[in-house]
Amino acid sequence: MVHEFPRIELQVKEATRDDHGKYIISAKNSSGHAQAFALVNVLDRPGPCQNFKISYVTKDSCMLTWENPVDNGGSEITNYIVEYRQPNQKGWSIISSDVTKRLVKANLIENHEYFFRVCAENKVGPGPVTETKTPILAINPVDRPGPPENLHIAETGKTFVYLKWRRPDYDGGSPNLSYHVERKLKDSDEWERVHKGNFLALLEGDQHLKSPGGEWVLIMCSEKDRLIWLTLWPSLSSPILHVMIQENIL
Repeated sequence: MVHEFPRIELQVKEATRDDHGKYIISAKNSSGHAQAFALVNVLDRPGPCQNFKISYVTKDSCMLTWENPVDNGGSEITNYIVEYRQPNQKGWSIISSDVTKRLVKANLIENHEYFFRVCAENKVGPGPVTETKTPILAINPVDRPGPPENLHIAETGKTFVYLKWRRPDYDGGSPNLSYHVERKLKDSDEWERVHKGNFLALLEGDQHLKSPGGEWVLIMCSEKDRLIWLTLWPSLSSPILHVMIQENIL
């Protein structure tokens, strides 16, 4: 506080953004009192961007979105700076340093991983960056595959059944499919694997599974999760078993 009557001055040294706001001054004497106020704006760099998200990832691009900082530093945000790096790199490369909208498309290289970061800038300078914590992989999204085609019993014996089918017409965007087969007694709730692990559908044309056990019937049900059940009704005698085909994406 500096007193140079009739002028009195209040100095806030090394002011920060926390010092901005409304300041009220009161004066009073034996006759009464009066008040005045002043709005003080302390300029600084903007705070970190909020809700930084990566979406619509494909093999060659992705979309980056974010929200404004909670505090713009007391000055209008002029632009955003968006950067990327690969996990084996220390330095960051600029995607754009002149982004005025909170949305940008980043070009990628297929099968490469990327980190991203963004910061807001005002007339004082750029604020702190907001970074992604885990890298994204530049690949096309993988969807659920279609059901195996033409599933049928090709051969039966006293101790085995020979199943045959074709790979799905739609592979969900990944050509590397594996199959998972389970069975259960008709009146049982317990499913059991008829093979160890998953077996791959790497060959074109028909896929085969030869399994020991009793005779079989394949029951068609609605899809649930990744389970795809197919139907076949052979004329077999008891005991009757249910077989379930499951598609797995590698």
